[in-house]
Amino acid sequence: MMKEQGKRILITIVVFFVLYFFLPVLIRYKGYDVYVQAICALAAVVGAGFYWVGSNSKK
Repeated sequence: MMKEQGKRILITIVVFFVLYFFLPVLIRYKGYDVYVQAICALAAVVGAGFYWVGSNSKK
């Protein structure tokens, strides 16, 4: 039980960082804009949250 939850936590953190660092590459925005950075951060949080909720095995 705890081993499975630890694996979920680790994968959720990896998903967050992958999205956080890969989204600016996808956007292809050359300059720095605080709004673009906020959108990337929020998209990473939402993506990691979707993984966390979707990987829950309790039904």
